[in-house]
Amino acid sequence: MYKITKRNDRNTYQVRLHKFNNKRKGGFKNSKDAKDWAENYIINHNAKELSLKSIKGKDAINYYLNKQEKRYKNNIIGLTQYKSKQRFAEAFLHIKIDNIKLRDWSLPKLVSNERSPLVIIEQILDQVNSWNRSTKTKRDYFYAFKGIFKYFDDMNFTHKCAMGGEKSTHFEQPRQSKKKQIEISKDIIYKIILHTKPQYKFITEFAACTGIRQGELLELRWMDINFDRQIIDIERCWRRCGTVGNTKSEKGVRIIKIPTTLLVKLKEWKIKLENTKDNGLVFPGKNNGRLQSKTLLKSITDACKKAKVQRIVWHDLRHYYASSLLKEYGHDLNYVTNALGHSSITVTKTRYEHNMYDKKENEMHAEKLDKLFY
Repeated sequence: MYKITKRNDRNTYQVRLHKFNNKRKGGFKNSKDAKDWAENYIINHNAKELSLKSIKGKDAINYYLNKQEKRYKNNIIGLTQYKSKQRFAEAFLHIKIDNIKLRDWSLPKLVSNERSPLVIIEQILDQVNSWNRSTKTKRDYFYAFKGIFKYFDDMNFTHKCAMGGEKSTHFEQPRQSKKKQIEISKDIIYKIILHTKPQYKFITEFAACTGIRQGELLELRWMDINFDRQIIDIERCWRRCGTVGNTKSEKGVRIIKIPTTLLVKLKEWKIKLENTKDNGLVFPGKNNGRLQSKTLLKSITDACKKAKVQRIVWHDLRHYYASSLLKEYGHDLNYVTNALGHSSITVTKTRYEHNMYDKKENEMHAEKLDKLFY
């Protein structure tokens, strides 16, 4: 059905699709990328052809699950996330619209003048809210269903997204935690690193000494590091939904300075790795795939337990970096804000106000207030 050939003059690979009017696509760096593109093209083409024949919900879900399986096998999503998507898809099939299960619906007929996205949402909400589950679980299922319908819309299985394209406000967003951030000393951080499993020691130290967000860390590639200038270019991040996207905010696109000692260790780390091409991950997981967030959380939790120190989470390494910067650059909040990738100086002040004054300055203010009132 397709043939992959190598163009030696350009050192790239090309795909020719025999059954699709000899359609060609070139510029692939390796044969695996070419094969993945060809198979995806064929699957999507067949799916769209089937959509013209009034595809049913149960058949459309099979295409959706095949896509998720491929993403899992290519290490784009982890096993837990893959299992969750299977669970959501199974529940989706049993949701009823006008007393007909979605598995039996002819999807092109689902959205109509009588059944607008608002009507469909209301029916889904009634069923989801009737479940004896937590609000968070209900919210997760609701948004998972919306994601499935978005996939159906992209594949032309439906005339438009059956749950609408705008952001839903049917569930309250979880409140931001107001828990006071833990103040961690350098001694504690390096005690934790000392007790971290060997394969995760350097990534833990790297996170603590650069303040890089976890999503940015998981997407960091060798092309983002300039050893000569001793800097890291942060331009992308790995998202929880399993895709690569923009950083948290526009200011998240930034340059991070690399400490000299860390730079030496980074060069040593690169020598140990198999894939150090420009597009290779700096911190790969198994089989050069992507590390999972839960893996990093478990590694630091286990290290805290072994070190017999207060438990911290991975994001606390960023807080340690921020508080360390403020001790040295507290007079230059613009530098600190840019290094952290905060959207504004106000954000830095709000989150780290308790770090902005050292002990001596606090004692000075206490003495002045003592004289003022006593």
